[in-house]
Amino acid sequence: ALAALERGKGAEAANLLARLVREPGLGRDEVVLARCALAEAWLLQDDVTRAAEAVGRAPEEGRDRLGPLALSALWRVHARIAAARGEPSRAIALLGRAVKYAERAHDSRAIGLTHYELALCYRQVGDASIVRDHLNRAAPALHAAGDRRYLAAVHSLSGILLAQDGRFDEAMASLRQAERLAAAAGADDVVATVCGNQAAVAMMQHRYEQALALAERSVALQRQ
Repeated sequence: ALAALERGKGAEAANLLARLVREPGLGRDEVVLARCALAEAWLLQDDVTRAAEAVGRAPEEGRDRLGPLALSALWRVHARIAAARGEPSRAIALLGRAVKYAERAHDSRAIGLTHYELALCYRQVGDASIVRDHLNRAAPALHAAGDRRYLAAVHSLSGILLAQDGRFDEAMASLRQAERLAAAAGADDVVATVCGNQAAVAMMQHRYEQALALAERSVALQRQ
């Protein structure tokens, strides 16, 4: 299921995880982590309602007897759902809790994912300097965890920020790195997003034929 999530195969992951959460004998933390993964599978399919149903209620501070990794995952997924519903400020507050528990768990992947989600939220509210700060924290953590999917997403967003500052060569280098990482992970949906971002940068440079080719590749991958 986790391998399917890395490739962006939400439906495949959801089918596997729906079976997993019904398995007898799982510990409470394992059930919570499986439900969080199931919610992420539904979010990959843009189904916020089913994602919210899968993850259940938010944890209660001091009352839920869960390990820090499970608590971090719960807060992060609830934040993703809030962001998908157009509530970036609420998502930022929830992600603050997710970071705290990720650091308590000493889990590089959880730390990196949470900082990446914070970067996305601050991009929605329009604070580029804070976006960069969270991306700079996310990249080494995701690299240490070996998470190529989200490390590619970090490089892709970094590329867009560099292009907006007029640093086009650095932007395209960052986007090419993102494409390599996403392709290595088999995450064609991330490759499609990266190609779309490359097209946007090419447009900024008035390279219209290159932009058109990249945009067409992005559309073809998204359809696939």
